[in-house]
Amino acid sequence: MNGTENSSPRSYQTNSSTNSSPECQNQQIPIYSVWEIVGIVSASTLTSLLTVGANTLVIIAFITNKQLRTINNYLIINLAVADFIVGLVSMNFYTAYIVMQGWSFGPHVCDAWLTLDYVASNTSGTVPTLIFSIEKGKYKLNFAPSDEFADHLHRPLPVGHVSS
Repeated sequence: MNGTENSSPRSYQTNSSTNSSPECQNQQIPIYSVWEIVGIVSASTLTSLLTVGANTLVIIAFITNKQLRTINNYLIINLAVADFIVGLVSMNFYTAYIVMQGWSFGPHVCDAWLTLDYVASNTSGTVPTLIFSIEKGKYKLNFAPSDEFADHLHRPLPVGHVSS
């Protein structure tokens, strides 16, 4: 075998649909065996069910227990709803895309899926992180040390008493 031959035993086919999104056009998609498809579908189904089930429990707990309705928990419920959407919609469409070896749902569904996936992913990661950071800083965006903090810097450290 020389260096120019493809050493991979997997064959590929080209998906040349006319969808508007680049993710759904002209992809080199591997052709999977039956056992690989069963493994992919099983793993994806289990992951999707766990994601939807766990986040459903979080949402139910938030709705039924009024003591959980704090500012931090509103951010956690935001994460749970976004992850619920990813587990219910995005994971399943992506599994279908992989298993069917191309996009078969049309350009509008593709665009809606990608938009929902990107928005839910950003909602579950970026936005709560930003809000947590601001909330933990008690909404103080002044990064100069306060007088109280400066006083702490100049105090001597307490020394513990060691008894024998």
